[in-house]
Amino acid sequence: VAPQGTEDEQILDRRAQEEEKARLLEEEQKALEYLDSHDIWERGEMEQITRLKDLWDAINNLNIPALKNFDALRVKSDKLKKIIKVIVENPGKKVPYCRDNDTQITLSKFESYLTGEHQRDQNTVNPGQDGGGYVSQPGDNDTGNGLSSTQKRVE
Repeated sequence: VAPQGTEDEQILDRRAQEEEKARLLEEEQKALEYLDSHDIWERGEMEQITRLKDLWDAINNLNIPALKNFDALRVKSDKLKKIIKVIVENPGKKVPYCRDNDTQITLSKFESYLTGEHQRDQNTVNPGQDGGGYVSQPGDNDTGNGLSSTQKRVE
């Protein structure tokens, strides 16, 4: 039988475990607070929160396997639970949802897009960083800069 270490070592080990648990709980609380208190999820803000790293990209790309990495948060966040449910129940949408220069997902617009109430490429608005967006006209031709030749800025 291997020696178990001194009593002091065991105390230090327990203290380190307790500190790690507290740190993980704090990170989870910070993530849940962000998810449930925001109606617009911003990529940069989410990437700064350890437990939310890569979540924005998984949602934007409708990546169901990647979303499974966030199951522990999903069961505790009503907003995340709802978004993941809508993604799973409405497959086959064009991805990514946001254009390259857009770093925000407005949850209500995203949900409407997935459920078919908001057709992204047919006379609809894609939210921009400042809350505006771009109106796509039928027959748009992409100019390569994220805008088509017939898109106009909406404020």
